[in-house]
Amino acid sequence: MIEPRFNQISIPVKGLCIASPSRNDAMYRVIKYCVPCGIVDLSGEWVIEPKWKDTGGLSELDYFGAQDAESGLWGIARKDGSWQVEPYLVGKGGFSGIGCFNPHTQIAKAYDEASDLWGFIDGSGKWAVKPFTKWIDYVGDDKIYASSPADSTLYGLIDTEGNWIVEPKFKVIGDFGKTGCAYAESGETELVGLIDKQGNWVTEPKFSYIRTPNKSNFIPAKKYIEGKRSEDLLWGFIDLSGEWVVEPKYLDIGSYNEKCDVASVRPKGKDGCYRLMNSKEEFVSEQYFSEASAFSDEGYCDARPYKLEKPSEE
Repeated sequence: MIEPRFNQISIPVKGLCIASPSRNDAMYRVIKYCVPCGIVDLSGEWVIEPKWKDTGGLSELDYFGAQDAESGLWGIARKDGSWQVEPYLVGKGGFSGIGCFNPHTQIAKAYDEASDLWGFIDGSGKWAVKPFTKWIDYVGDDKIYASSPADSTLYGLIDTEGNWIVEPKFKVIGDFGKTGCAYAESGETELVGLIDKQGNWVTEPKFSYIRTPNKSNFIPAKKYIEGKRSEDLLWGFIDLSGEWVVEPKYLDIGSYNEKCDVASVRPKGKDGCYRLMNSKEEFVSEQYFSEASAFSDEGYCDARPYKLEKPSEE
């Protein structure tokens, strides 16, 4: 466990995390209105001192997309801090100009300023698939990505060669979990259900939101009530048929990790803190958090400690 001392930190990959220092860290500095990030190990020690403005995220490969803090351009960095490909791409707004490199396909999504489109690059920085679409999202399957074409606001599914597997018809497509399904928002009703990899509804769209489905009978879902604001609706757990396994009673639920048997939940109460809970609805820790993300299969998540020593359960 890494004690809370960073402003931001990623889930570890092969014992390394991307992190940005907090104000009381000796490494804290500002370069052109940004606090640069670097790499730390699981003891919290800097392996590479903060030097990049942003990154596309670490994978099991020895290289990753990174944004140069001085020029603002994106290149491909190595885990020893050197450049594998010197910065050459202009990012788009607050988005990573180069996404996370997939360790199996060894490609990453990348943005081309000239066309204002996204494609795939390899580790040499060359286009594996030339820019062709308005947006690309990795959805948890090495061969499948969610994509929105240049002339549409809807999403479909593409393969790593840029071919359409499922034509654009969804407003949002999330990650395919261990159930083989992904949450998706209907382009017609704007309600959320679960789809398979052919784009067919497995769970009819009738919810406000669903987290990544990792266990067929314990899927975090947010109830939909017509006329009610989303922030006023509660979370519970459903099965693949769309039936409630745990009735909606939580203010928020993070994605459930079946391997670790844990999800972060935010019980009702004035303090609004998160707890860690297993599939038997038992709290597995006495700790309280102001934020807690989804757990990796290695048993880690990034979290912020709660400001009160003894939060109220009311």
